[in-house]
Amino acid sequence: MTKPVELLGSFWTLAVGADPLGDQRCLHDFRIRVEIAAGAGFTGISHRYADTENTAGVPGYVVFNAMTSYSVNQHFKLQLNLNNVTDKLYFTSIYYVDIAENHALPAAGRLALGTANYRF
Repeated sequence: MTKPVELLGSFWTLAVGADPLGDQRCLHDFRIRVEIAAGAGFTGISHRYADTENTAGVPGYVVFNAMTSYSVNQHFKLQLNLNNVTDKLYFTSIYYVDIAENHALPAAGRLALGTANYRF
């Protein structure tokens, strides 16, 4: 039987000023400006095995993510997310066929994602 994952976790915090839309998601009273929000978090998982004998596996990892946003007005917001801030090499999917064939799929490296949101 494959040994289960021992540790899996995620944490995210968001710091905002007084949200112009009245959203009270504030976990900390960290006021940059009323229009600006910033957040950071991490996801981690312990070592995982790919085979039933627990001989092939991949190491655990912790990945850090961050975001910032700017509310132009009550309808329009710009946001930038940065995933895998440290550009860590880690594996999201693994499987074992036999001793000569093991597969591990690496996760995406550092990724910046910009979005523009408009609320009616």
